[in-house]
Amino acid sequence: MRKMKGIVVVLISLLFVNAAFAGGSAKQSIIEGNAKLMKAFGHDALFIASLYTKNGQLMPVGSEAIEGHAKIAKFWQSVFDAGVTGLTLETLEVSTMGDTAAEIGKVQLKDKTGKVIDTGKYVVVWKRVDGIWKLHRDIWTSNMAQ
Repeated sequence: MRKMKGIVVVLISLLFVNAAFAGGSAKQSIIEGNAKLMKAFGHDALFIASLYTKNGQLMPVGSEAIEGHAKIAKFWQSVFDAGVTGLTLETLEVSTMGDTAAEIGKVQLKDKTGKVIDTGKYVVVWKRVDGIWKLHRDIWTSNMAQ
């Protein structure tokens, strides 16, 4: 019986260690995905759209949900055309459960001169598709008064 308790304790410990490493791996992958998004922001809407799942959705303020790569690319291109060309994302928290992760963070938008034109916060639900973390649901709000 004593030996069995020891085995159970070891197995439970391994589960917690595995969960901790899985969360760290997801967080690092999400931070890397955000780095790709920030690098392409302002000039490559098609690439940014490819970072989303096939049925990924944007949920911007004042709009219905925008779903699918083509519509997501069109939305981001309209943002770039309006003069928003810089983006800074700061991941504050990532929680994982299997092939799904929730990211909470801060966002900063800049114009062509690098001037900050908006700040806010966001929540992104990520999905692991064929081993790659992709944005699945993307919603944000501004910190500025409307």
